[in-house]
Amino acid sequence: MTQTLPPTPPNVMRIQRELRRARTYLDAGNPMAASAVAENLTQQFPRLGLGWFYRSLAEAAESRLPAAIASAERAAEVEPERGEIHAHLARCHMLRGDAFRALQAARRAADLPMDEPALHDRIGATLTQFGDAEAALPLFARAIAADATNPIFHFNQGTAFRALGRRDDARASFERAIAIAPGFALAHWSVVELAGENESLDAERIAAARTLLGPDSEPLVQLDFAAAKLADRDGRVADAAEAWARANDLMRRRIRFDSSWESELFSTLERQAESLFSAIPQDVASEAIGDAPVPIFVLGMPRSGTTLVERLLGNHPEVRLGGELQDFNVCIKRELGIETGSFMDQEIATRLGEVDWSRVGAAYRERLLERFGAGGYVTDKLPGNSFYVHAIAAALPEARIVHVVRDPLDTCFAIWTDLFGSIYPYAYDQEAIAAHCVRYANWMRRCESALPKRIFPLRYEQLVSVPALVTKALYRFCGLDWVDGAEDPTANDKPVATASAVLVRERIHARGIGAWQRYAQHVAPMREKLIEAGLMSRD
Repeated sequence: MTQTLPPTPPNVMRIQRELRRARTYLDAGNPMAASAVAENLTQQFPRLGLGWFYRSLAEAAESRLPAAIASAERAAEVEPERGEIHAHLARCHMLRGDAFRALQAARRAADLPMDEPALHDRIGATLTQFGDAEAALPLFARAIAADATNPIFHFNQGTAFRALGRRDDARASFERAIAIAPGFALAHWSVVELAGENESLDAERIAAARTLLGPDSEPLVQLDFAAAKLADRDGRVADAAEAWARANDLMRRRIRFDSSWESELFSTLERQAESLFSAIPQDVASEAIGDAPVPIFVLGMPRSGTTLVERLLGNHPEVRLGGELQDFNVCIKRELGIETGSFMDQEIATRLGEVDWSRVGAAYRERLLERFGAGGYVTDKLPGNSFYVHAIAAALPEARIVHVVRDPLDTCFAIWTDLFGSIYPYAYDQEAIAAHCVRYANWMRRCESALPKRIFPLRYEQLVSVPALVTKALYRFCGLDWVDGAEDPTANDKPVATASAVLVRERIHARGIGAWQRYAQHVAPMREKLIEAGLMSRD
């Protein structure tokens, strides 16, 4: 007797056809059409998880991130075991600047089965970026097991190893990426960054990689930074200066930073701050508020030593390292109803006077409590929080605020000679770097003058000279009992996700002090600007 399969229900056939249409529109770069199809599907079939997922994909492609997150959350509610939905939700939160929610979604995705190696890699990269490199390693292993020929998978695995201080494993991963893709510039740069002072490196390999890349491309910048670092280490000052100048010139032309925009922004901040300073409690609250941990904000210019200071704080058993949290910024933008991707801009600065600081403080504490648990202390060392130093003091009476100050030209030189991508758009023009340094110094000087008991200024050079003495003063300010050996950053094996991951695993040293002097003739524009502003003398 012949059996026949029952016919597919008409609704199922229509759903499958409409999902294919939505996918086709997405693949063709037409998110508006995809959104219309998916929205119609979710209206007719509100329990269709894939419908909400495709709708979210389309909304994200149209940069409608709040809507995309809402749709992705509906999709996850209907199909909680589908890993790709949580992976997409993590990406949406990242695009919106909400690192904490991105980490939550990434951790959920990591626990679920996913078929695509690229999803394992993406979730692993998210976990590494936000301080959970240990959890990322199995994901990279799965991605590589599925496709060992993908250099990105090996590179991201190396980044996780580097964050965990596993230098040899990190270099091996970067080398595998280069073996697969000899022109992989960022992998070359990472190998040079990892290398010890006496470790052998092949400068010719970097030169050969240049021939594999297109003209005026960002990978060429990465290779030039790698070549400059290697030349500097080998004492080839002219070669290093030429490579840095070439890399910075190309990045400057690509980014086209407008320094006048930043000048106006600082002016707005200063005007807004005057009315706020008088309302801020002058003394630090001695105890935590509620169950949330006490935040310790470590502020400073990039490459000023903030990561080192955070590591020293992390030597205390009650201190958890938060790294570069973005939660305070997110809480302010949520309070103002602002969806801009900017960390700080004219709109935010102008509207700070509208903020209910008690609500911002409560929202920030809730995030710390949810992520780190009750009690103790948590560090927050996002450099951009310097824009919000007065807001932090207003919203969080219990917050400890540590301001790390380094010699201005050493700081500017370290910025000019490091690779930051587009994070700091001023970083590739010497005069723009110096102008930023001057504005930053004036702003922080005003904040320290208005809030002398709320901000602890820590001189990097003093820390290098007498580490135990300065670390003890730091601990006293933060309300921490002294721990023997706390001045040794190598005593701390917690992950590091910043560009300083290698340096801060060494003992405190003075190599960076006066590093600009060998390049004095090459950094004249920065030096002159700093002298004119009175931040350094001509002697």
